[in-house]
Amino acid sequence: MRENGEKLPVMGQHPTDYASLTPDKRVFFVLTGEGRKPAETEAQRAALMSILVSCTGRLHLDGDSWTADLDVAKDPKWAGTKQTRMFKLDGGRLQVLTPWRVMPNRAAGTRPAAS
Repeated sequence: MRENGEKLPVMGQHPTDYASLTPDKRVFFVLTGEGRKPAETEAQRAALMSILVSCTGRLHLDGDSWTADLDVAKDPKWAGTKQTRMFKLDGGRLQVLTPWRVMPNRAAGTRPAAS
């Protein structure tokens, strides 16, 4: 989310995502972009990886945000980093907001096409 409140659906309007927070303060994320189709080629498999987020780490809560100290991730560069997210509970739904940044696996302001 940008500072002006603008939200961009970088994984599409209807991504598939799950977050699990455990009582021992660990968080697990799996997020896949909209429109993923089975891959038949190496290029298609590589494209699928660009619209997948998967990681886990120790969780630290602070008001309406959390920080996950990642120890395992799809991209090894993420392991050892701290990922902070804002969240809002809306009934039984958890809304997670990512601070605005250029995503490392795509050009600024774009979402990769699903192959």
